[in-house]
Amino acid sequence: CYEIGALNVGSRPAKRKSGDRTKKSLRAIPWVFGWSQCRVTLPAWYGIGSALSTYIGDSEERLEEVRDMYRRWPFFRNFLANVQQALVKA
Repeated sequence: CYEIGALNVGSRPAKRKSGDRTKKSLRAIPWVFGWSQCRVTLPAWYGIGSALSTYIGDSEERLEEVRDMYRRWPFFRNFLANVQQALVKA
């Protein structure tokens, strides 16, 4: 059986220390490549809903702040547009 960490993709090895099989030793490079190749684009959108939900919580003030960011910050607006596009493709 093959594992994605054994693929020679990226500029660095999949693990920081050879022989170390802990999560702390893993690098993201081959995993992002693997998700990209199967067209899931999980790294593009994973966690954004939880992050926004945690930040906003029940606060109307924070919700308005995020809405204001969307209206006034082109970077934030484009970021959310890219997340939406990745979700549509998934």
